Amino acid sequence: MNIPANSFNSPDNNNQQILNKQLRVFADFNNADEEGHLRLNCIGAIEDLARQKIELKDGQILTFYSEDLEVEGRVKHSPEDNFWVAVIDWDNIREIEDLPKLIDVPKLMEKLRADNLSRRPKRRRTVIVKKTKKIQNSTVEAAKGLKALKEIFEEGIITEEEYQSKRQSLVNKL
Repeated sequence: MNIPANSFNSPDNNNQQILNKQLRVFADFNNADEEGHLRLNCIGAIEDLARQKIELKDGQILTFYSEDLEVEGRVKHSPEDNFWVAVIDWDNIREIEDLPKLIDVPKLMEKLRADNLSRRPKRRRTVIVKKTKKIQNSTVEAAKGLKALKEIFEEGIITEEEYQSKRQSLVNKL
């Protein structure tokens, strides 16, 4: 479920966002439920919450991160699963510039195929290919990313809408 981009920026939420700007909680972006909410039950999230002494509350806004990605989200308790989740806007996930990293496309494809076999079919997947510093490498990486993206789409791992969106993003980087 996508949340409109402006839903986290209401006047009431701006003060909380400023207060919570420093509060970053680890979240596994591959551990989302059927509604696209990030489950906050992984060891990294539990450790971050304990270390920062964060007591989760419904509606609380925090920054969630994983390796080189981050996004703001609203905390919500999931009564069905009896744990906390983060409601995020998947379109607002951003790369953290301090940690440049190239994706090993064959390894990513292998992981996504393995994940697809062990997970529910409606699961949302996000594929991000980073630009390299050299234009020549960037073009090669973007081409590899386009090929990998097409394979992921043809295998039914992502929807056509996700495919078109990510494809356009990669084409714009060429």
